[in-house]
Amino acid sequence: VTPSTVSVAVIILRTVVLPSGLSHPHSSSSRMGPGGPLSPPTTILGHPIDQNTITLQAHSLSSVLEGAGMAPSTSCTAMAAAAMAPTGVCGARIGDDGGSNTPIGGAGSAFHTPTATHATPSKHHHADDDDDMQVYSRSEQDARGAMRLRIKQERLKTFIPGTPCRVCGDTASGIHYNVESCNGCKTFFRRVVMENRTYSCKFDGHCDIDKGKRCSCRHCRFKKCLRVGMDVTELNVEQRRKRKARLIYDGAEGSEESDDPLIKLLMGKELKFYTLLTSLSTPLHSSIDTALSAPRIFNDVTTYAKQAMGPSDQHNFSTWRAKILSTIAEWAKSFEVFARLKPEDQHRLYIHSAFANLCLCEAWYTPAKYTDRIVFPDGLVGYRNVAMGAESLKDRSGLMPTVVAVINSILVPIRRMQMTRIEYLLLMAIVFFDPDCVTLSECARNVIGAKRRRLLLSLKNYLDQKSTDPIEASCRYGALLLRLTNVQKVAAYKRDTMSTIDTFQLMSPHPLTMEIASKYPNISFF
Repeated sequence: VTPSTVSVAVIILRTVVLPSGLSHPHSSSSRMGPGGPLSPPTTILGHPIDQNTITLQAHSLSSVLEGAGMAPSTSCTAMAAAAMAPTGVCGARIGDDGGSNTPIGGAGSAFHTPTATHATPSKHHHADDDDDMQVYSRSEQDARGAMRLRIKQERLKTFIPGTPCRVCGDTASGIHYNVESCNGCKTFFRRVVMENRTYSCKFDGHCDIDKGKRCSCRHCRFKKCLRVGMDVTELNVEQRRKRKARLIYDGAEGSEESDDPLIKLLMGKELKFYTLLTSLSTPLHSSIDTALSAPRIFNDVTTYAKQAMGPSDQHNFSTWRAKILSTIAEWAKSFEVFARLKPEDQHRLYIHSAFANLCLCEAWYTPAKYTDRIVFPDGLVGYRNVAMGAESLKDRSGLMPTVVAVINSILVPIRRMQMTRIEYLLLMAIVFFDPDCVTLSECARNVIGAKRRRLLLSLKNYLDQKSTDPIEASCRYGALLLRLTNVQKVAAYKRDTMSTIDTFQLMSPHPLTMEIASKYPNISFF
């Protein structure tokens, strides 16, 4: 690591990466002196942070910069000059008034710097004066954003599943807030920052933090999170992403429109589906009988919307599969066609299609920017790593190979073809209303067959209206239906894996998931 790169990294840490909410003490002892800039911040969220911590983070960041082939650029030199200019850490001009307490992100923040005028005894310069402000140019902002994005992308490429958490040593679930960390330390860090918590150490502030002792001293645990490089600004990015996702599913943006009443019905049901899926109070059914006989809650989801998941709410893979299957049951009961079927036909149709729609949901609700992982609404991630064999994946989690199958056979193809929301909703309903379940009664088969034909017609009409070329519309119609082959293939693999786990008692999956997997052969084949 060259000294110049380390210098650039220090500047980034002090002037760019530090987020809003981090207080920089300004007093007579820390203001601008005659020969240099202000002293660096000594606390973050009430926790002390020394020069050694900044140096360690600078070396870590500079290693990433050099590994990505990023030499100190002109924009970095400009930032260095700005950092050495006679301004406060927050960008506020220090005049004879003794400093400014303006926080980062407000007036006098990293996005505003004073003009290069000199303070005189006869005139004071204040951070909120219009003639004392200068907005950074768009090119400098773009350069900073591009640099941080490239650093993050390079870090993500280097993550190997099974890497130990840099905070406590447990198995890391991914790169969280720019650091390889486990879900426990990720959640702890997020809670401390989001809730502005402060802790104190009962000893000397140098407690050992490992997997067994990580809960013994929260002060030292958070201090180590900062020391290894956890970035508070990533929380702001995460919150913006979640707000955007909520806006999309609330219909505020990114929504498609259709005049087809059936498509409108499906779009309304999907909003309720997502509300139940991300609610903490949605019932997690323990059996198929309970799921299908419980009162319908799909018509009024306002109560569940009030108890949406927060940043600190975490589930494991087993719970998420059961949660999706339970929500699919509530979604199915909302259809009048399904409600009019005999109870035994309801059971058969639900068992026959549940795992296929489970796989489809896991892929669809993964954020659109990802094609190499499955991401659940609470941030739980299942990675695809082609360098790892199936055996090593099974060692980590008994169902990890099925996550890889969902990624390779469902997620990647639907991303490649840019499947729309309406296409997904129609395919989900087409998968569910399948008259080819051999144990359905003759009456049920006729009703379900008529419903599927209506769904297929809606899909064809939607594609014809969307495209001016009838040949192109027909080709896409065929391509969408062919996706169902892979969906059913992955669903079968997931059921087989569940049966193997149950036979050899390798894990303890949720009882609803196991019951559906075990009953499928007798329902769909015999």
